[in-house]
Amino acid sequence: MTVGSSKLQAILNRVSAQQPLSQEEQEVLAAALQGGKINLANGDRAVAIGGDADNAVIVTGDRNILISKELGEALQEKIQGAGTVKQQFGDRQTTVNNYFIMGSESANAQRQQDQQQVGLLLQQLPIALIRQAYRDALPVDVDRAGAESIDPMQVVADLQDLRRLPDFVQQVVANPAVPQHIREKLLHTIGQSLKTNAPIVSAPTLLQSHLLIALRSDSTSGKFRVNGWLIPDDAERNPAKRFRALDIDPSQKGVSCGLDQVPEVLDKLLHLSLEHLMGKRYELTIEIFLPLDYLCTAVDDWKIGDLFDEVSVGTRHRVVVRSCERLEPKYLASRLNQWYANWERVKQVEQANPGQHDFENLSDFCDCNWKRLVNSLTQKLGLKLTCGLVDDHQKDLFTAILKAATPIALWARCDLTHLDQVAEMDTLIMANPLLDLSKAVWRKRQQADEEEAPSLHLGAHLGILWEDPYRLTPDAMMQLMPPGQ
Repeated sequence: MTVGSSKLQAILNRVSAQQPLSQEEQEVLAAALQGGKINLANGDRAVAIGGDADNAVIVTGDRNILISKELGEALQEKIQGAGTVKQQFGDRQTTVNNYFIMGSESANAQRQQDQQQVGLLLQQLPIALIRQAYRDALPVDVDRAGAESIDPMQVVADLQDLRRLPDFVQQVVANPAVPQHIREKLLHTIGQSLKTNAPIVSAPTLLQSHLLIALRSDSTSGKFRVNGWLIPDDAERNPAKRFRALDIDPSQKGVSCGLDQVPEVLDKLLHLSLEHLMGKRYELTIEIFLPLDYLCTAVDDWKIGDLFDEVSVGTRHRVVVRSCERLEPKYLASRLNQWYANWERVKQVEQANPGQHDFENLSDFCDCNWKRLVNSLTQKLGLKLTCGLVDDHQKDLFTAILKAATPIALWARCDLTHLDQVAEMDTLIMANPLLDLSKAVWRKRQQADEEEAPSLHLGAHLGILWEDPYRLTPDAMMQLMPPGQ
């Protein structure tokens, strides 16, 4: 039954005046309730109204309708014969400042789901960006003191209560720093098209640049031989143009040093890379190849200098670790085919958010069957370690990853008992397209760095392994080329 607004208004006026309704009018009212024509504001907030609003029927700007407590009670009496309609809203009504607020349970559930999705998307963005959009979206009469330290999920809930969530999303998507896929998902989730007077500058196409640093153990000296190469544009596949060797001392290839000196070497190699990239638009990922026994090293916490102070490299750039063993001829001969197969699964879903079962979950070392873990990993996109990494089992874990030629692994270097570590890591993996996982880890590291006690934040302890078999060091790539090329 189609219900016209004027007819519905007339019926509500008759209810308010305590006038009897005909059978037809009761059916019209029941149809309006069932069809969501009367979709009243949900939430437990007060409504500020100037003047006398007794017995008023208030239609808000977002097409919700608020009715007085008395009218709500009269309305229930009039539709008693409607059966499911009375049950539909009678169990959900709440009184707020003498007003009934009624809404569809399915609509409320969908709204909560949408809010959660918006919150997950916001977790991928810089806190400073969210904070500014939050402040701009708040009504002028709202205290902004609490907008300095914010949680994305709480931001969504607060703005939904203030009916400012669409304004906030418009502020966020108008920022050119927000990736296009996140813009689209945000707008789709709240059911909006982009409406803003501020012109949106199309995000430039960024070069995907990679700084490769290999640390190889020198058994005779007890030191490491460190070599670095820059791939300015990962789309360039010609080996002659793909790599730029980075030599701190032009008279020699690489540097020999102890582990404690490697951060200083990294800083110099990074500086050379940034000089090569000057004037270009790029996203830089630092990939550090480490021997098996050092894969858990907190390389993201190595300090680099800039014009102002020292910072952890993992807060400035995306940093992942890789295995030196995968560069060896014997490993490539025995495992490269499996590695390719595993990587193809990654490429097939890299634009999608991983599911619960795409990553092998290891939550306890005590009963771990390492052979079974290797077999399971060959069928997964990667591994997530949801307990702290125990020193006695580090080598077992990374050996299993190497045996399975697993391309992706995520772990925490310690067990943070005050956090729901499993839930946080699941959110980190599943709330982002797989291709953006290293970026999500980077954001998490930045969030930790903003805290007064970074060591209490998961981001300060995250390690990520990301092994692309098509992006190896030049010497390893030479082994894969046919003779004569």
